Amino acid sequence: MNIRKIEVISRSRALIVGVTLMSASAFASERSGDDIPVVSFAQFPYPITATYVIAFPGTSSNKTQMDTPGPQDFPPGVRIVQEDARTYPSIPKHGPAVYMLPRAHNILNVYNITAVKSAPYKTIQVHIEHLRRLLETRPSKVANGMGGDENYEQLPDYPPRNAAHNFQLKLVYIDAEWGSGLFYITQFVQDAVIPSNDDLVYEFQGITKDSKSYVAADFRITHRLLQTLRAKDNSSDAANQATERAAAELSKASDDSYTPSLKKIRAWVSTLKID
Repeated sequence: MNIRKIEVISRSRALIVGVTLMSASAFASERSGDDIPVVSFAQFPYPITATYVIAFPGTSSNKTQMDTPGPQDFPPGVRIVQEDARTYPSIPKHGPAVYMLPRAHNILNVYNITAVKSAPYKTIQVHIEHLRRLLETRPSKVANGMGGDENYEQLPDYPPRNAAHNFQLKLVYIDAEWGSGLFYITQFVQDAVIPSNDDLVYEFQGITKDSKSYVAADFRITHRLLQTLRAKDNSSDAANQATERAAAELSKASDDSYTPSLKKIRAWVSTLKID
């Protein structure tokens, strides 16, 4: 096995933050189905206390599990975890993880999808096809899922989380040098809950121009509106009413009223370089 370094590039200097084991073929000009992507990017537009890089091989055919709430059939990829400098009073430091989202962290996943149809990676294929349809048609609005909307269709959201979206707000498409994708605000839930800054996420799903990589990212965002949001009681009806109020207000809020600014997050994603 050869060792290949993953470089994370800031605006000021290059910093080696991790290594990943790769096969000898990884150094060929064409990426093979088991290569792990190499990712670089600019400095994130909000204080980050630590950055972690985790490289993972594709799930082998004898370890694939499809009959679980969270399917285990991941293609090869790299995960970059950025620890947010903010404190969240209701969340213990470094956890707990909820719906595959470690709280108080940004997570960027880049998956090698060159062999998704020949390897046992069935789950991601659905998200790739869904994302491509949306990037082709680019609807400006989608059903937000509240109130039992029968037209509700959950937006692409890979990796799978065994959770639904409490709402889907501020859908935005981007086209960058590396590829295209979409952003939206959501909160992952399994029941009726009151939206809070502890769980607000700016979700990104994208695909590279060469169709070799799928990019999935979760960004921790907050908004002052949710600091004072309350429900009249602990019932599901009260939580749903609070969610409707929050969704309406968050949809109208300017991008720069969020922390970090949604515009700055989108600009950061455009700095990605993926090989």
